[in-house]
Amino acid sequence: MSPNKPGFDCFASFLTSLPEDAQMNEGGECIAPAGKALACILRERLVSAGLTVTPAEDDLEHFLWEFAIARGKARVACRIYHFEDCCFVGTEARGLFARRQRRELHEEVLSMLRSVLESDERFSHVRWAPSLYLAQQNRHRP
Repeated sequence: MSPNKPGFDCFASFLTSLPEDAQMNEGGECIAPAGKALACILRERLVSAGLTVTPAEDDLEHFLWEFAIARGKARVACRIYHFEDCCFVGTEARGLFARRQRRELHEEVLSMLRSVLESDERFSHVRWAPSLYLAQQNRHRP
């Protein structure tokens, strides 16, 4: 996965009853960001639906967990942030070619993520923002 995290195509924020699971060393430094349990739950649902999903990897620099869903030349990255009871899941469709395939895969992934987040009692107050909304919000910042 790229060390330079580009913008999201879609972003969800929500609350969770899952405990924050960051790992700290004896000196109090973070050695694994929170969100592993959440990443595993979301990844397992996508795998059980028949999608090809990479293992979840931690990105300590950005305090997130990330995995990718692939079909042909299309890829969708999924990034998970977990801070106390608040979580964020961002998706980004990737690939130089197969625009239609990428869009269809992204829509399928978003549909599955929505289903999980809106049907699982561990998640509440789910709000979605598409990339156009995010771009407009960033444009109005000083």
